[in-house]
Amino acid sequence: DRGRTVITTLGNRGYPGIRYLQGDAVTHLGRSSAFPGCGVIDGIQRLDSGEIGDSRLPYSEIEMMPRLLLQRGIPVRTLQVARRRDGLMDVPVFRIETSVQNREQIEQAVLEVFTRNIQMKDMVEGGMIHPPVVELYSIGALSRGRLKVPIYLDERYL
Repeated sequence: DRGRTVITTLGNRGYPGIRYLQGDAVTHLGRSSAFPGCGVIDGIQRLDSGEIGDSRLPYSEIEMMPRLLLQRGIPVRTLQVARRRDGLMDVPVFRIETSVQNREQIEQAVLEVFTRNIQMKDMVEGGMIHPPVVELYSIGALSRGRLKVPIYLDERYL
């Protein structure tokens, strides 16, 4: 089976990682006969983009989005892009920690930033995906004390 790597480390007392998505795809080959309790993996590949619709949104573009939103007057502490499903169409969801309360201004800025990617623009304008949905969080509510929030989540099957 091929899928994304998720690690749980309970032995690290300083920082146990529970279901930490590290951003790699691997092929699980089964259990190791040489090391009982350990799995064998192969074909490790770094994932560098998230899927939305029939296209990929590079993580490097997602990482630039807080700066692009700041240029539009929206300071962002934490940003996460999620992929949801509504019927047969994907819904890009932007989760944003910000002190700005003007939802209309934020939604307009998110649409501008998201559609800088020509593939995303074509899919939104062509009705192949929904326009982005914005979820607003007060400062600290999305990150909840975590050092790092995953920048992309695929939530189609949750």
